[in-house]
Amino acid sequence: MIKAEEFTAEELQAIIQQLGDFKDQQTHLQEQVGSYFQNFDKDSNGFLDRKELREFLTNFFTQYKIHFPVTDEYVDAVFREIDLNRDNKIQPNELESYALHFVNTILPHYEQALSTKQ
Repeated sequence: MIKAEEFTAEELQAIIQQLGDFKDQQTHLQEQVGSYFQNFDKDSNGFLDRKELREFLTNFFTQYKIHFPVTDEYVDAVFREIDLNRDNKIQPNELESYALHFVNTILPHYEQALSTKQ
């Protein structure tokens, strides 16, 4: 999922710091998720559909060099996990809850990658 050889130690430290800030500072996470949400809510209807979620995941994975296939099955599974009220729409608060869970899941992978660099 994370390939240490694709990063410098400094890049990994910066990512770990940024993800740590998301984890520790609720306001920072809310602001960042709000920004992502606005960027990917292409039709400005106040929620993300599956196509918009796919674009978000693809962009996020590319930005953070996360190697994981964004298949239809993966997007559907993530959508079901995020859509807490089961209305078939992802609202900002639902994306925020998922983002915190995701940060807690992915952060140890970056920390492990950094440990191989040191």
